[in-house]
Amino acid sequence: MLSRYTTLFAFMFILFSKIGFGQTSGDTIKIETKNKAVLIINKQTVDNWDFEAEIEQKRNKKFGFELFYGTSGCFERINNNFYLTDPNSLASTNYLTSYHWGSNLAINLIQSENERFFLNTGFGFSISSLNFSSNVQVSTDQNTTFFSEDSTNLKWSKFSVHQIQIPLFSGFKIGNLSKNPIGIQFGGELALRTNAFSRVKSSQNNITKHIRKNKFNTPLIQFSPMLKICVGNIGFYGKVFLRPLFQAPLATYYPFSCGIIFANF
Repeated sequence: MLSRYTTLFAFMFILFSKIGFGQTSGDTIKIETKNKAVLIINKQTVDNWDFEAEIEQKRNKKFGFELFYGTSGCFERINNNFYLTDPNSLASTNYLTSYHWGSNLAINLIQSENERFFLNTGFGFSISSLNFSSNVQVSTDQNTTFFSEDSTNLKWSKFSVHQIQIPLFSGFKIGNLSKNPIGIQFGGELALRTNAFSRVKSSQNNITKHIRKNKFNTPLIQFSPMLKICVGNIGFYGKVFLRPLFQAPLATYYPFSCGIIFANF
């Protein structure tokens, strides 16, 4: 008799030592062990639960939303080589106050059966703002865009470009898909410039917005390769524009941006 109870108590001890906790919620009971979870469901609930429809709904999710924000700057092309803009250059930017932000409506085009590989496109907008040295502003005539200095009247100067864009990315996910997998996406964005202007603040604290008919000779169409690495819904991005900031400059500058991204897709 004693041996029988000893065996029973030993079994119960092993069972409860392996169980992390149990949860009861309505018609379901969830029991978690160290490595597994067991869900016990009322039979009537099972009869009314369309598992296949739930799986299909998750697989057929077509739309998502992403928001990105980061710093912005320029590469300078010198003798067919690219360098970060020299701090002493008139085109040098303040990375703390220059920014690039926007958002995209993401559309899932293709997704593999295991949901790890995908191809996305979408539609969105972005705003780039370059904050130059305090005594430098962007100027233009009919054919050329250039930087001019005004050491007595300027406090700061900014140059902004607004774009609408169509992204195209392929990517894959690593890890547990239900617990913040690592996602890597690579592709690019095709952008259409909608506006470009400069804004300056004078020593008298007057802020003036300068708009030019030629949009400061910025390119109408721009393409930028982009890389995104996310853990769950938060990650980092980096992008470089393949066309110069100005089409008719005295020097050739290629914008770039890097920062954080939030996505639910």
